[in-house]
Amino acid sequence: MGSNAPTPILLALALAGLLSACDKPDAANDSPPITMGGAARDSAPSAAEAAEAPTDPSAPSAPNAGAADGNAPSANPDAPAPARPSGQLPGGTPEQKEALMEAKLAFVQERLVEAEDRFKAIAESEPVSGESVSAAIALGQIYTETGRQQQALTLYTNLRERVAGLPEVLLVLARTLADMNRPEEAIATYEQALEGQPDYIFLLTELAQLHLEQGRKERASELLYTYEQRVHTLANRLEDHSAPAEDRLYLVDVFGFVDDDRAYRALMHALDDPYPQIRRAAATTLGEVRLDDARNLLQRVAIEDDATEVRMAARQALRLINEEG
Repeated sequence: MGSNAPTPILLALALAGLLSACDKPDAANDSPPITMGGAARDSAPSAAEAAEAPTDPSAPSAPNAGAADGNAPSANPDAPAPARPSGQLPGGTPEQKEALMEAKLAFVQERLVEAEDRFKAIAESEPVSGESVSAAIALGQIYTETGRQQQALTLYTNLRERVAGLPEVLLVLARTLADMNRPEEAIATYEQALEGQPDYIFLLTELAQLHLEQGRKERASELLYTYEQRVHTLANRLEDHSAPAEDRLYLVDVFGFVDDDRAYRALMHALDDPYPQIRRAAATTLGEVRLDDARNLLQRVAIEDDATEVRMAARQALRLINEEG
């Protein structure tokens, strides 16, 4: 395992894009927030992405269109890779989006009472959306960090009833149950989350730890073996430029939560991906995990990459790594 702890998933899910909300960067230069599969992702391209999109109506609509026999995609590699569809939660209303931005700003400025009130209002709002669920997860994080585990448990239990089967909600519920010394319920909830999203391989290590604590060494070993197999399989897929670009972009997001040297090597390899959106996401993720081993690669990308948004993401990543050092 690597020595860099991944971005805490609670904040990554609920407070993604925190810096962009506070700094209000130009849309053409904004890097996309790190999100998880199943969480809401805005499908509208940024101004930079729209400018790079092919205008030829006969051009393939997907980056791997026309690929055959395992060859590299035939589409223009300078066009943006499409985001993996979330499929489970709709985007929020304009009011929810604006309210979530204001709540994030209050949180980062340490106006915590105000942030809690704002997150709670969004979490209770209708319709149920990516924004309302993100706000609920953030609210639960505040409850947990201020010693109100029972309130967090009640919140997540009610949230599971509203968005049945959403892996992100099951994850935070499982962690809360584990923290409250309810291991069997936590194990069952982790397993349900993995059924819904088997690519969340970091859940395997958390589940293995719970089984180990309950004296089930054989089951823990099985889970860790599965983890080792999966991390190598997914890393190889991220490094395979003939794999669908939307899958590679999705795996960059997933690997932002995997504390493993093999995952980090795949993220560094993604800095040379043909698609600028994937390179930008990889640079952003490497900065989020403060991976010092990526410093030299990021310095090269910050100077030499053809895409402005990728160079900017690399520079921001270097700033985060330098702050950590």
